[in-house]
Amino acid sequence: MMIEITERHLLHMLKIASMIRGCEEALASGSEQKLFQSPVHLSIGQELISASLSCFFEKTYGDKVFGNHRSHGHYLAVTEDVVGLIHEVFGGYLGCSKNLGGSMHISNAELGFEGSVPIVSATVPLAVGSAIWIKDYTDSGVSIAAFGDGAVEEGVFHESLNLASQWDLPVLFLCENNVFSSHMHVSERQPSGVMSRFGLANQIEFETVDGNDVVDVYRGMSRAFSHIRQKRKPFFLECNTYRLRAHVGPTRDQDIGLHRSMELPEYEKNDVLDKIRGLVSVRLGGSRVVENDMHIRELLEEALAEAAISRESFDINETYRYLEFSNDN
Repeated sequence: MMIEITERHLLHMLKIASMIRGCEEALASGSEQKLFQSPVHLSIGQELISASLSCFFEKTYGDKVFGNHRSHGHYLAVTEDVVGLIHEVFGGYLGCSKNLGGSMHISNAELGFEGSVPIVSATVPLAVGSAIWIKDYTDSGVSIAAFGDGAVEEGVFHESLNLASQWDLPVLFLCENNVFSSHMHVSERQPSGVMSRFGLANQIEFETVDGNDVVDVYRGMSRAFSHIRQKRKPFFLECNTYRLRAHVGPTRDQDIGLHRSMELPEYEKNDVLDKIRGLVSVRLGGSRVVENDMHIRELLEEALAEAAISRESFDINETYRYLEFSNDN
């Protein structure tokens, strides 16, 4: 049976993808202007995956997401918390981690985003551990581990897949394969660029989709969530994608021996946000795109204005008081 994108999901994907792109570009600009000290790992070019994830994530079912170092998109997909992300990176007590973590340590457990860390593959076993609880205490909850192709080179990743398979755990292994582990192409690191082979090796249901194809990603995400919710078993979904910015920072990593100067123009012409906008225009009319753009612009302008005020009036004593309160409770 062919899975079609519903009107509601298509509009939601447009909102989330636009929100992620707008936030990432704002953070890129802030980094260039040195308005904050936190390093930023931007997901520009990979927004479609998080936007599709947001269509199937259900906090009321008990779903939880565990991110990695490049998780602004995952965070916004689950929480839509533009203010919390902007403030956390720019510096301010309204940040989602109370200005204690910066770009790579973001969390909002109340909304289903358990956290992100810079240690490669570190949250994969946490997602598996969470899946044990989810299986025991929910009927259809899913634990999501988001990671990149570099994470599959860590031993704990393989231990996690083995355990999830052995115990039939409801966990989605969501691999965003952007072919670069920091600054080294996958062809220089592994005998194959296909990450879903690790699903096969662990007898986990798997699928590889084109991370730049709106319908392909949506269908893959739908099948993954349906499989996990119904069978209470793991699923490995590999989304082949490409980041349009540097490994870290706002540049494009074009001149560091990665051949990106040749590849980038083609991927930029294949922009996933343009594809979503085009699909919405064809199916629902261009006015829906204009309305969305206005909403996202207003949302970002307000968050950035608040962040500027918050940064100027930031008081470290507020953070200390927060820590004392948290530790006492």
